[in-house]
Amino acid sequence: MHFGAITCAMGIRYKSYCSNLVRTLMVDPPQEMQDHYAFLLQLQEEMLKEMRHGARLCDVYGAVMEVVKKQKPELLSKITKNLG
Repeated sequence: MHFGAITCAMGIRYKSYCSNLVRTLMVDPPQEMQDHYAFLLQLQEEMLKEMRHGARLCDVYGAVMEVVKKQKPELLSKITKNLG
């Protein structure tokens, strides 16, 4: 049996505030999954580098997506527009 990744998601409400909490746990992941995770960390660093006072989020997103286009274009359709 091989799990690879377990995704846990739940909706949470505190008073009138609602949010989703999602966590992914990797269990003995294959090398490809580890490589994708390392790439996502690289994208996060790129995003943080681009985020500065006055920066537009569409420009930050565009800069990150340029990295994806150059380095791993096969993942373009897999990258979400959510931060966090």
